[in-house]
Amino acid sequence: MAAHWKNSHEVFVLVLRRHGLAPDAIDDVARAWSAFQEFVQVPVDGIEPAEDDGDGFIVQWGRWSWNDDRPALVFTVSAMWRAIPVGSALRLERAD
Repeated sequence: MAAHWKNSHEVFVLVLRRHGLAPDAIDDVARAWSAFQEFVQVPVDGIEPAEDDGDGFIVQWGRWSWNDDRPALVFTVSAMWRAIPVGSALRLERAD
């Protein structure tokens, strides 16, 4: 069953919880990655088709000053939402 892009945050939160993760305090990269792999299998309505890059995800990791130089894993949906920092508040925002 597809989720509308506006509801995808709630879908991702449910998937994270199903993997035993608290969305606002993710501390297990392996479980976060498993949750993300499950989440990307959910069809999303209201985005551009794949041939127009509407299905792109970017995964980044590293240390950034905005995260007190702690290790971070960031999932970004190409051209749709802002980055989701793992290990801090989970939030999807339209990137218009």
